[in-house]
Parts: sequence; structure tokens; C-alpha cells
Amino acid sequence: MPPGHDGTREEILAILRRRERVGVEELATDLGLAGATVRHYVRLTQRLLGEIVGLEASETAGRSGADIASLVFEKMAERLAADYAPRVTGDTPEARVRSAVRLVADEGIDFEVVARGGDVRLLGRGCPCTRLAGEREASCDHDRRMLERILGVRVDTLAPADIPHDFRCGYLVTESPLAAPV
Repeated sequence: MPPGHDGTREEILAILRRRERVGVEELATDLGLAGATVRHYVRLTQRLLGEIVGLEASETAGRSGADIASLVFEKMAERLAADYAPRVTGDTPEARVRSAVRLVADEGIDFEVVARGGDVRLLGRGCPCTRLAGEREASCDHDRRMLERILGVRVDTLAPADIPHDFRCGYLVTESPLAAPV
């Protein structure tokens, strides 16, 4: 999502609190956004709520709010990886990464692909995970593991110094296949 959209989530929630029912197009107009952008927010929210509702009491007992949020993001990442891994196409690492980025974009997960000199990097904006960990944390490990599962190759976290200022997270995709789970 473009920079500055973290506030959009709060604006959407404020509108929904004031009105009993509101359509996507009306919401988009009120926010000055495209309908597709609002649909992404709605889809992400539905996924998160689905994961929250599916939590067992034993999974949340004794955990802090941040721990529960981390668990929800991990479960969502696992589900997304299982949904999208079989749908990734491409004969080269870059083509596979671009395919994966298009697929997760439907979930409102916004990555930019930067390929040069044999490196393929993913730079992300607006990740809610990084907001939990603190401003300008290197990256969200949930997303990193999700990307590894989707692509079937190792994905390394970029150091904060290697992430341009208008992005919140970054990853380097390697051609090393993942080790088979034991």
C-alpha cells in the first residue's frame, strides 16, 4: 500500500463505527480511494478476523496482546502460503517472485520487486506486523516465512540500512531451495 495508508485503516474503522452499513464504493468515495484499495483492506480484515475467531482458548491463555497478534499473523501467513504456493508460475526466480507478488497483492499485501545484478529483492509497505514490533523494524518474520513457503526457496531479511526510507520491510530472495521439513 502506498505510504501513509496506515492511517486509512483507522479512518475505515471510524466510518464503520459511525454507520451501521456502508458499501465499498461509498467507503472509497469518503476516503478518496479506489474501490479496489478498499476491497483489499476489507479482505485483509476478514482474513485476520477469521484467524482470530479460529483461535482456541489454549492458544491464547497467558499470552499478551502482542503475542496473540503474532500468532494470528503466523496462522494467516501459513494459510496464505498454502493457498498461493501451488499457483505461483515462472521459469526464473524473478518470474516466480513477480507471480507471488501479484497473488499476495489480492490480499492487500504490497511488495515491490527490485531485480538487478542477479539479486531479487522484495520491498514492502504498510505491513501491520512491523507496527507491532516498532517503527522501522527490519521486517516481519511471518511474511518472510510466508514468502519462503510460497516460493520454495530461502528468503532472507534485509538489514534496515538496506531498506529504502519509503518502505517498511525488505527481503532478499535466493535460489537456495528450502530444506525439507523433518
